[in-house]
Amino acid sequence: MTNFFFQLTAIVLAGTAIAVADVLIKKAAIAGNFWLALKNPLMIWALMLYAIQVFFIAYVFIHNWKLGIAGNVQIVFYSIAIVLMGLLIFGETLSWIKITGIGLALLSVFLMSL
Repeated sequence: MTNFFFQLTAIVLAGTAIAVADVLIKKAAIAGNFWLALKNPLMIWALMLYAIQVFFIAYVFIHNWKLGIAGNVQIVFYSIAIVLMGLLIFGETLSWIKITGIGLALLSVFLMSL
């Protein structure tokens, strides 16, 4: 059972790494110019986070998680992390229907982990 929690933690960290990388890319893109955004030092950090995500997902697949379940769990935690960062960093807002969607996504992670 402890191994399951390490694997689940790896999936959560993978999703979070991608979310943070995407936030860095959005911050770099604020310049409004594609080439300036690519030259921004934040892009190096984003690439490193994508590489870290590969490490975490490889760990999970080595421990025989099914692709569909691991992918679903990762996407749900990516979504939650990106929504939270959108709220905190970019001042985005959520409607009650979107909050309900997040709750249902978490329920899907629980059900798919059974």
